[in-house]
Amino acid sequence: MKKILFLGLISSFLFLEVTAYAEKCSPSQGPFLELEEQAFNWVKPFIKDLSIEEATEVLIQYYLDKEDSDPDDLNKLLEWTKNQYPQIYKNIVKTLLEKEDPAPLNPKMIQFKTIAIQHANEFGEEFYPLLKNRLDGYTPKFFSPYLHAVETRELQELVIALSSHEGSAELGHAILEDRYNGPKTFEPATQRNLKAQLSHLWLKSQIVESLAHLPSQKEFVMTYLNGDNIHLKVGAIRGLGNNSQNWPLLRPFLDSSDIDIKITSAGALKNDVESWPRIISLLSTPHKRLQDEVTTTLYTSTLSPQQSSPHLLEILRASFQLFPDAQDDFSFNHHRQQWFVLRQLRQLDSIQEDNLRLALSLEEELSKHPSPNNDVTLELLKRELKRFH
Repeated sequence: MKKILFLGLISSFLFLEVTAYAEKCSPSQGPFLELEEQAFNWVKPFIKDLSIEEATEVLIQYYLDKEDSDPDDLNKLLEWTKNQYPQIYKNIVKTLLEKEDPAPLNPKMIQFKTIAIQHANEFGEEFYPLLKNRLDGYTPKFFSPYLHAVETRELQELVIALSSHEGSAELGHAILEDRYNGPKTFEPATQRNLKAQLSHLWLKSQIVESLAHLPSQKEFVMTYLNGDNIHLKVGAIRGLGNNSQNWPLLRPFLDSSDIDIKITSAGALKNDVESWPRIISLLSTPHKRLQDEVTTTLYTSTLSPQQSSPHLLEILRASFQLFPDAQDDFSFNHHRQQWFVLRQLRQLDSIQEDNLRLALSLEEELSKHPSPNNDVTLELLKRELKRFH
């Protein structure tokens, strides 16, 4: 009975439904952000009545039963579960990795398993045997030399995930050097097809990033950091940025003339106090995508409030300045900026004098930018600012 009740509640309130409703209400994604929060608040009281196994079963089945859900929806579902219920999140990942492939092939289940593979490395070496066994024994489900699109994607994510483990570092080397032919279970024609799918630069960039997590691979990764290929250099910066000991190596890349290198370096150094003044200086750039990515990076930093607060007003103002004419630039997500500002305001104490001054300054900034019709998030911002009066 609990399962039936909870499944009904999820179907009614969870954010996959809310997203669809928000899209019908407005071409903007603004309404979704607030409704998503309401949906989570509805679900929380009921999930605690389920065991970890029951909640896992219900959430997996809910996704499989949805006709209009996609991998992005699943990623949101897993991220929400991770933030609210870490044990359930871990069990979902484990359950999906252990599941046998359905017969006939269910593309949605393979998509779900692929997302779980992307999350598996958050648990260190624990799921490494499952990942390795999956790749070594992979059996295509179609009688064709060509892999199904969902199988190709799963295999790509498998090699990316495995390359960040010492036991599979050689796999990463083989892919970067075009020596990997796929699992031994593959026919020669299927191996050739997979090899072509593993030759993309975006994938090799992620392989370099995975290898950069391994101390033993640092010297190897440095050849890509100092090389001429921008894609592989980006992978090296991302991966090396996970270790604070590498930050001095990466700081010079903030001054690169290449936009992607600047963006990647800002992301890699977002928790480096010494780099913040240089990252903050990028907010004055006329390049809208760079400004958008840098503000997003700064909002997602894990620096303490004491370390980041001196720059908060400058970051928030940069977001406000990005609002006008945002619809004319498809590389820019102004609703994401609005949501970051709103979330930041909600975290501020309305009594502290510094925060009062900050709110008044933002209110003045906001008055310069009239709200478009139906811009729900901007209206929520105005409502939140009234809390400081």
